[in-house]
Amino acid sequence: MLKVLARAFFAAYLLCSTGANASWPDRPVTLIVPYAAGGITDVLARLTAEHLQRTFKQSFIIQNETGAGGIIGAANAARAKPDGYTLFFAPIALLTLSPLTTKVNFATSDFEPISIVASSPFVVTVGKDFPASSPSHRGRRPRKWRRRSPPICSAGVRSQTTLHRKNSKRVDGQTSRFAQSSARRRSIV
Repeated sequence: MLKVLARAFFAAYLLCSTGANASWPDRPVTLIVPYAAGGITDVLARLTAEHLQRTFKQSFIIQNETGAGGIIGAANAARAKPDGYTLFFAPIALLTLSPLTTKVNFATSDFEPISIVASSPFVVTVGKDFPASSPSHRGRRPRKWRRRSPPICSAGVRSQTTLHRKNSKRVDGQTSRFAQSSARRRSIV
């Protein structure tokens, strides 16, 4: 938690460290969050805004602009006036992976990074009955297990996991099937 606040403070310091920006912020600053209220991105944005409000004695307003997996909020932030009073608060994957998986109406170059506010570790887990005890044992699975049909993998939404699974092959040469669910249909690619 202290790292998050320290990074937020450092980002704010960078914004106002030059003479041209000495009076920043002289009016409320909007933080566009491209996800719904209550999620981890929203919580981190609210904690950061709270810290920035105390530091700069100015309002930092959270504006949740949801839809299309964050693309709507990103597009609105990209179209905002580049005056430092509209900030985009989102995971980097939204800007780097979304253009690879869907059509977007913004470019990564529309944004200028200020700071990393938080990081999140990812782990891979398997059930206790999985035949391999580590990734290095993956190629030494029992033949019986290798002959089964490729596993169906689902990340739920487009994400880093989705991109990785669509572009990877298993060690034994089989391609994994990828299932993407929606309220209307389920398709296997």
